[in-house]
Amino acid sequence: MKVEFLNQATGAHKELPLLKENTTLEDLTSSNLSMYPPVQPRTVVENFNDREMVTAYLLTLKRAGREYAWSAMEMANPEISVVLPNCFYDELLPCL
Repeated sequence: MKVEFLNQATGAHKELPLLKENTTLEDLTSSNLSMYPPVQPRTVVENFNDREMVTAYLLTLKRAGREYAWSAMEMANPEISVVLPNCFYDELLPCL
């Protein structure tokens, strides 16, 4: 299109196939919340389902990783600072 524009004095005759924008604004004061059914979290659970177990395990690993990283950054002794990430990897390996 650039070559066509430069070769012709009148400019390009084709339009780029760009996405057309929706020029009307949505009503942001209302919600379509009724589409989604309410979910009641299970607070008293004797047996976790698979999703709950995996979520709990991943959240625990995430927290442990953050704490090991924070501790490693604050260590004054570099030898101990190197040991902390290895401790986290030892916790992580059983799940792999």
